[in-house]
Amino acid sequence: MQGNPYLCVSLSSTNSYTPIIGLAFIQFLTPLYRLSQKTSFSMKTLRSYTHCLHTALLCLSALFLLSCTTEDPKDFYKVGMGTLIKKNMGRYPYSILMDEEEEPFIITNSDMLTEYGDKKTGQRLLVSYHFTEKRKDHTWIKLQEVFSVLTKPLAHPANQAEMEKLGKDPIQIVYAWMGGGHLNLKLRVQSSLTAGKKHLINAYDTGVTDSEGYRLFCICHNLNGIKPNIWSPPFYVSFPLPQDEDLDEFRLIHINEYGEPKIIMVED
Repeated sequence: MQGNPYLCVSLSSTNSYTPIIGLAFIQFLTPLYRLSQKTSFSMKTLRSYTHCLHTALLCLSALFLLSCTTEDPKDFYKVGMGTLIKKNMGRYPYSILMDEEEEPFIITNSDMLTEYGDKKTGQRLLVSYHFTEKRKDHTWIKLQEVFSVLTKPLAHPANQAEMEKLGKDPIQIVYAWMGGGHLNLKLRVQSSLTAGKKHLINAYDTGVTDSEGYRLFCICHNLNGIKPNIWSPPFYVSFPLPQDEDLDEFRLIHINEYGEPKIIMVED
């Protein structure tokens, strides 16, 4: 299943367009008022009204073009998932490699990361950001929102007993996709309003290839003794995939919301 595509949204302030909007409404409403004061009107009056109406439409068209054709990257923000990179030198030690990019972006406001404590290399983040400038070969961005993604290495159960410990409790997968060298999931799990323990979410490579040649991975949920009475809100989790193999698609096994084994396809 496909993951969430990044969004591109204009951040341009509408305040700069207020004079255009005002002019359009003046041009439109003035002749209407004049016509309302007359019981009859001449062709000259009608032509005047038509001219004002055309002017109003022209102003609104200009407003539409200004708001939709700007190419300045500072006027837009994107939403996407990426991996944090930390370098221990320089004024801006943090950058993020977005899943859809080839080069990392330098973060100009790393204080946004401090609030969430997500300042380690390899941490997956869901962020909204906009471009600030480009210097030499580097692109600089300013973060708008930061959401931490549960980031865990793949488990390596050595035997059946260790596999059982990973759990077989239900999972509802909303999205599953490959990106940034990770298996990424948006999912919901069974929970409890009074739960005092943490759930355990893990994934592992079964080492098995099915009859159609697809590699099989498994994602597991362990309620850890919690007696469920609700389903959790959707959340994200990422698992780094083996980098030394050409892995562009595989199948993922999990126990679905009905307590039944289910296999889904995961693609890059």
